[in-house]
Amino acid sequence: MLDTNVLVTADGRAPQAPLPCVAACAEALNAAVRDVVWLDDGGEILEEYQRNLNRDYPLGVMATFFVELQSNLGVPERCRMVSLSPNDNRVYEEFPEDAALAAFDRSDRKFAAVALASNMDPDVLNAVDSDWWHHRVALAANGVHMRFVCSELVAEWQREGAG
Repeated sequence: MLDTNVLVTADGRAPQAPLPCVAACAEALNAAVRDVVWLDDGGEILEEYQRNLNRDYPLGVMATFFVELQSNLGVPERCRMVSLSPNDNRVYEEFPEDAALAAFDRSDRKFAAVALASNMDPDVLNAVDSDWWHHRVALAANGVHMRFVCSELVAEWQREGAG
């Protein structure tokens, strides 16, 4: 599972990301296209990826990943879809009902919901979004596995006492 911030960071469009972080995100995208990418069958993740494409640089890392992803949408060995059910309070039924996650970014809940609905425990990769760090304990307690791609930013969040 790739939070959109990983794609944007790989494209060099996250000013807070140091160069090693950008490189790690590009490597994560390259690994993802060789593995299985999880999406929701309603197209919300794919639409978010598309909205965030860099129109000024159509041959960037993110665009290359997106083209590869689109070409594999019907290939279950490369792209798997799960259904998400709407929920007025949590956004998705598949997102945990936990008071500790009430402030978790509603637009990021689709990634956690897809990971949980997959029943395969894929890691949700995050690069520069500290909200995942703030909620890491509650997410993990509810079965959402995360991988923080940018160790430099994790170290900074730890120093700042974020979460």
